[in-house]
Amino acid sequence: MPLLVGADGKKLSKRKNPTSVFYYRESGYLPEAFVNFLTLMGYSMLQNQEIYTLDAIIKDFSIERIGVSGAFFDVKKLDWINQHYLIHSIPEKQLWKRISEWGFPKEKMEKLMPLVHTRIKTFGEFIELCDFLFINHIHLQETLLCPQEIKAQTAAAMLQCMIWSMDQSEDWGRDGFEAASHEVADRFGVNHKKCVMRLLFAVITGRHQGPPLFDSIPLLGRDKTRARLLNGILFLGGISGKKINLLEKDWKAGTCALWAKKN
Repeated sequence: MPLLVGADGKKLSKRKNPTSVFYYRESGYLPEAFVNFLTLMGYSMLQNQEIYTLDAIIKDFSIERIGVSGAFFDVKKLDWINQHYLIHSIPEKQLWKRISEWGFPKEKMEKLMPLVHTRIKTFGEFIELCDFLFINHIHLQETLLCPQEIKAQTAAAMLQCMIWSMDQSEDWGRDGFEAASHEVADRFGVNHKKCVMRLLFAVITGRHQGPPLFDSIPLLGRDKTRARLLNGILFLGGISGKKINLLEKDWKAGTCALWAKKN
């Protein structure tokens, strides 16, 4: 099968892109639409058909129609296919039921209520405070992502090190996120509350305040948390291959403060 490539023409990598199918499920894509989209990656149906069921591709499958060049993972095409399925496979009367099952299940909401109970003055403030847990695209601002006038490149490096720390501990839950934030603060030699926490609040929620951040991470989930960190890195200008190799060496050696001064 052909490799999947991103908008930059390079192979999809979890270092730069959300690659987990669970991320797309948690972002509200329908399973049947996602399967349809994936089969378009390097394969063509008869008469260039783009919307079809899994049974249809199994019935008419031919190895001769598998492409050999890299397949562009086009999120806009995925959105278009998902909208088609949403409109044509979910009746209006069932739409809210499907949305609530996806984003507002009882178990999740029961865990969220203690985090907002004393933080809202009206019901109308609930969505304002918690929208980051339900939407896919967070509005980022460099002024929020670079507290205490740290450089954008240093903020991006901190986010990358958050990912490395949680990958190493294999804990992307509340405790793993909190431990990683302290580890990043220590290794970069910055204030945990005034620098690292403000950066993390901004990249996860788009603001500097909201429900308790550590307690919110399990509700957001591993894949969307990783995607938020990756998106923050990209927004801040990314990290070149050469610099990320040097950063990884300094991270392992505990000398990230020197890396920040040099970059």
